[in-house]
Order: sequence, then C-alpha cells, then structure tokens
Amino acid sequence: SVSESKDTVNVTPSFTLTSAIPAKGVPATLQGSIEASLNGTSVTADVADVAKDVTLTDGNKTVYSYNERENKVDNNLSAVEASKEYTMTLSGVGFSFGKANAGKTLTFKLPKNVKVNDTSNDVKVSLDQYGNATNLKFVISNIKAYDSANTNAVSFYAAKSGLVATQGSYMTLADENGNLNVNTLLDKLKGKYEAMQFKDSKFETVNVNTTADDVKAELEKAGIKVDAANNFEAPDTFTVTLNAKSDVNGKTASLPVVVTVPNGKSTVVPSQSKTIMHNAYYYDKDAKRVGTDKVTRYNAVTVAMNTTKLANGISYYEVIEN
Repeated sequence: SVSESKDTVNVTPSFTLTSAIPAKGVPATLQGSIEASLNGTSVTADVADVAKDVTLTDGNKTVYSYNERENKVDNNLSAVEASKEYTMTLSGVGFSFGKANAGKTLTFKLPKNVKVNDTSNDVKVSLDQYGNATNLKFVISNIKAYDSANTNAVSFYAAKSGLVATQGSYMTLADENGNLNVNTLLDKLKGKYEAMQFKDSKFETVNVNTTADDVKAELEKAGIKVDAANNFEAPDTFTVTLNAKSDVNGKTASLPVVVTVPNGKSTVVPSQSKTIMHNAYYYDKDAKRVGTDKVTRYNAVTVAMNTTKLANGISYYEVIEN
C-alpha cells in the first residue's frame, strides 16, 4: 500500500497456519513474518527469530506457546482445526530502520486485524539512537487455519463464458479528459473475471484481493501517475494484475489483464526504418558505448524520426522497440 507520509510505516503480517492430517502423519504447522515498510524500504521480522514470546489461542484455550526467558515450549498444534480462526500474540518484536532514522517517532499503519502495544491503528513508535524499534507487542487476530488435506489450486475464469483465463483483456473508453478511474476500472475487471477453487465436489468463489492501492502502485511503477482522486491519464494500452488467495488452503493465483483504451494516449513512438551502412553500436546519454551488442552493416533497424545530440556533440539515432 501507499504511505501517507515519510514517517508512516506500513505493517504487513504474513502467517500460515495449517491443520494436521493425522492419518498421513502430516503435522500442523505455524510459520510467518511481519514486514514493516518505510519510504519504500522494507524490513522483515521472522517470528522464529525475533519474538521472545509467542502464543496462539482459539479464544478458549492455548494451542501453542513459546517463552524464550524460560526456554519453554507448549505445543498443541495437533489440535488446530481447518477453517477455524485463531489469535496470535507476539512479544519482544523489534525492527531496525537504520541510523538515518535514529530518534524518530514513526506512525505504524496497521491492518484491521492487528494491534501493536494494545492499540489498533496509527500507533506511535519511538526509535532509539540506532534507529531500532524494540520490545513491541503484536496481536494478530482472525488467522484462519488452512486445510492441509485440500491441495486444489485457484484459477481465474471469465465470468460470462466460464472458461479458464490465463491472461485477461478488457476494452474501455477514457472520459472527455482522457482519464480513467482506478476504483471504477478495478470493479469492472472484478466483474469480468472471477477466481474459483474446487471444494467439496463443487467450485467455490475465491476472493479477489487486489485493492485500488495495489492497482495504483502497479500503474505508477509503469510510469502512469495517479492523482489523489485515483484518476489517471489513460494510455492506449496497459496492464492491471488481479490476485486471489484461497482462505481454504492458502493457494494463490494471478491474472494479468491487458487494458485497451481506443481513445487513450498513444504509447507508440513515431519511428522509421534505417539501413545500417556500417557496424552500429549502442551508447548511453553520455556517449559511452554500452555492452558489446552491435547491428551489422546492411541490416535494417527501427529508429526515432530525429537524431539526438549526446554529450560529445555527435548526433545519434535512438533505437525504438514498440
């Protein structure tokens, strides 16, 4: 997701709890980590390495606990039931954000099912002189146990035809200003494609968990700027990726959807074909040769309509790859 300010830390827990299959000798498992992202830099705390105390409960009883101080483990993970929700408490968790952030007070932005130091959202955390956040207490609720016995994959389907889709396509028109809206576009794509998984002798719908923030981040990574209202100038073609994750067994699927906008801004660069009369090489903006690749003489190459003068004062043609 996108940070609101330079001192905002986006926290993303990622835990996997699976039920046991006693008849096959498959034990229950608990693993995962907590990722904290600050200004595009992420640090990860793996539970097995950083938490001094770990407790997993089902609301009534404890099914797993670890106390580093007493070096004590109480493991009843065999009691974990598929599809049941559990709560995990992690104490003594720490993150290192580097000396550049020493002494700062950061705001931890949390998912709805996470608390830090018994507070839900916008938690203020002070870093020490080394840029470390220490002795944090995390409580993560609604951790759903996956069914180890269900190994079925998740797939995307075209909603109208019911056919499996490995790559999607969608055509739409930009408004009179040449813009599209992220939220509207995402709703349309979710309406055209759905994720399914086979369970109990029938196909069941799997939640497509791609958010507007995810789409915004993908567009901006492709060089497409999105404004505060989630509007953007639409190019004539771009890609949006839909993602889905099963809450039955944790299986995931992704579907890249190529969006075509007939009245969108052209992404095709004007070009022409030139026949090389001598061996030609590639150069960077400082007129220094890049790599060893070359185009041999008498071959045709697609280049820009006009030359570009580089740092050495010599004009070069830019190679175009539409």
